[in-house]
Amino acid sequence: MVQHGAVVKNVAIVDAYAYGYKADGIQTEKNVSHGSNILAEWFCGALENVYVSGSVGSTRWAYSGVVDQMRADSIKDCIFNVTIRPEATGSTDFAFGMWVTNPDLAVMETEDIVFIYTGAENKKMGWLGDPVTISTYANDAECYAEIDISKFDSAYWSKEADGIYFGDEKVVSADALPVDLDGSYELSKTEKDAMLSFTLTDTTAIQGEIVSVKDAYGTNIAFSYKDGAFTFTADALAAAADGKTTFAVVSDDNGVTRTYNISVTVWKNIISDPTELQAFAADLNQATTEASALKGWYKLDADIDMTEIDFVFGDASGDPNKNENCRYFAGLFDGEGHSIKGMKTGNRGLFNMVQHGAVVKNVAIIDAYAYGYKADGVQAEKNVSHGSNILAQKFYGTLENVYVSGSVGTGRWSYSGVVSQMRAQSVKDCLFDIELRAEATAANDSALGIWVTAENDADRIKAAEDIVLIYTGAEGKQMQWLGDATITISTYANDAECYAGIDISKFDSSYWRKEADGIYFGDEKVVNMAQEA
Repeated sequence: MVQHGAVVKNVAIVDAYAYGYKADGIQTEKNVSHGSNILAEWFCGALENVYVSGSVGSTRWAYSGVVDQMRADSIKDCIFNVTIRPEATGSTDFAFGMWVTNPDLAVMETEDIVFIYTGAENKKMGWLGDPVTISTYANDAECYAEIDISKFDSAYWSKEADGIYFGDEKVVSADALPVDLDGSYELSKTEKDAMLSFTLTDTTAIQGEIVSVKDAYGTNIAFSYKDGAFTFTADALAAAADGKTTFAVVSDDNGVTRTYNISVTVWKNIISDPTELQAFAADLNQATTEASALKGWYKLDADIDMTEIDFVFGDASGDPNKNENCRYFAGLFDGEGHSIKGMKTGNRGLFNMVQHGAVVKNVAIIDAYAYGYKADGVQAEKNVSHGSNILAQKFYGTLENVYVSGSVGTGRWSYSGVVSQMRAQSVKDCLFDIELRAEATAANDSALGIWVTAENDADRIKAAEDIVLIYTGAEGKQMQWLGDATITISTYANDAECYAGIDISKFDSSYWRKEADGIYFGDEKVVNMAQEA
């Protein structure tokens, strides 16, 4: 805790490592109970002519960063070069901490502050008050090219032909500016040889000898390279961030360091067949708490037929009101226009508890069967103790460009339906074709489940657009509302009515199209032009 009146000046702190918690809250490194800080917890004094480089990790309840909270009397002539490590995904994890500029809490005089930052864009820093001017760069090369070190009022700083120095220490290298290479590429962290390598569109684009490949967090990734082709192993990719990211390829061109940025999508797994979809379910079954939720990017690269396979997804007992035996999904699942056909589900559906940041998109789930209770409360099918859901028990994430057809039965004490409780951040461009089976006569039974729109409920549905339901079942059992029915759901009794009434051009995706014989999702005809006899 650096007090008002204290001064820290004229020092370079190079390659510091701030221990931290893991994202699941387990103490992982040394005696860290909260925070992951290099300089201080609270800094209220003066900071002048200071260089800091290093990395910070995840916190428990305080802020990660160079400092936990920056409330300085003054900050002048400072360069911070900080990486936030991949495990730092919490809401209070930042590279530079929380900077407090609210006049009621702190009055900060600032001049000539520079950041070099590696990490996710939203993890740079937090502000309590109005932001101050901070020159921010993605790497040494950009910083060296742009910075006017003569503004720094100290002889400790100097700019030479090979870099910026603090005393005798070179702290910013005069590398060549990065070059963004054409093309985008895909990799998978699983042992699929075809997805562990890619070949550059321009195989002659890189000058010099390649010395390293780094992910968006600056972590080195082991690789081999030949004639424009990069090859990795699943173990090497394991530490890389999932999703759309940038790999930095660093080369030595006769003493000149060059960096080439390559756009890459890293998938945690690519699912091609029923066995791999069941493996996804097995991984989800290990995610027994919100903190240990299954993360990462998953996609289908083929249609999957589960019709003849006696496997039940989301088959777990337990009281839903106490979240007993829940499994949590916090990743991205992209069907890329493919289908899952003939799937059987139990209490929790395919994805169980879908967290706020999770995304399910671009998939057709066809002819699903959600097991359920009989109306008299006797367990009828499989391990169903409540509910009868296809997609999820509770859905807090984003659902986009999804088709679901199938049937649901009766629950015991929670809601039957496509989901038990829909509390999504967004539902968009979705078509549901659901039969509510004859035994589903309980008060909590409906085709879509309960949709939460109550204004006083923080976990209500935030956005909804272009939602269609084709419904078969008893009148009044299409869905239930917790709150006013403020979301428009176009409802039809059969395919023919839907085909005649729907304007599929409003669906903002190339996966949907309307042909003369019906409405298609990818290669699957999901709505017939005329009702079948």
